[in-house]
Amino acid sequence: MIDTRLSNYSTSRLLAGVARIVDGYAGLRAHEAYRRTGLLAGRYADSHPAIAQRYPRFAELVDAPATAVTAEALRTAVGIGMCLNAGDHRRQGMLAALDIGLSRLITARSNFGREGADDMMDALSLLTLLTAGERDAQSAHKAYLTAVNVQLSLAYAMAGLAKVVSYEWTSGEAVRMIMSTESFGDPKLYAWFTNHREAGKIMTRMVAVAELLYPLIYLVPNRQVARILACSGMGFHFMVAAKMSLPQFVYAFGAAYPAVFWAIARRDATKRSGT
Repeated sequence: MIDTRLSNYSTSRLLAGVARIVDGYAGLRAHEAYRRTGLLAGRYADSHPAIAQRYPRFAELVDAPATAVTAEALRTAVGIGMCLNAGDHRRQGMLAALDIGLSRLITARSNFGREGADDMMDALSLLTLLTAGERDAQSAHKAYLTAVNVQLSLAYAMAGLAKVVSYEWTSGEAVRMIMSTESFGDPKLYAWFTNHREAGKIMTRMVAVAELLYPLIYLVPNRQVARILACSGMGFHFMVAAKMSLPQFVYAFGAAYPAVFWAIARRDATKRSGT
């Protein structure tokens, strides 16, 4: 058996680095929004009045536009570092620690809503940090890849569970409603879901069920079928990125999928070896 842990670990961390570079660059381009009256203006003092009253200079520093710009610049640098040291689990751990700190600072400063992609990126950094203490590189890679599969399964299953208990999703109207919005909608898709109501409802419910049942992908006996299902999962994120202007999900979940293909290959190899 060819050990693919290094290549899959490196690919995952490389993609995570690319995601951080893209996020950091987007943050730098949005520097106008960090001004006092901007959409991403600092709100730490408003959210933590007790701390702001006791440490006014600290709160002012957190809310300063320059702090946000600096954090995004550092996040871009962290992403570059991740790409350059993709296979080094110890350096990845140090970079992940810095990434988590910057992410917490940006969130605390703006108090802006987070998306599932942000949570997935933070989770990948946390798992990288937790496995960086392994002395043996191969053990660290295996621990990281295994943990990412657990995280991805939980992320999909919980998202699916939230959908199957939601009336909008069980009624089959959720996607059509999303397509009607200005922020995430698509007029052509909205028209299609409106004109093909029953087909649209079936597709909407299939999304919820597919997410809920995602963990079963690891039990699919045929390796090629399991790979096709994994590719379908990534295809879903590409479609969401194209139609809902949410490319962050491609980067964040794309960084997790090398672990999925590693798990599928490892299970198949174990089965063939009879161990």
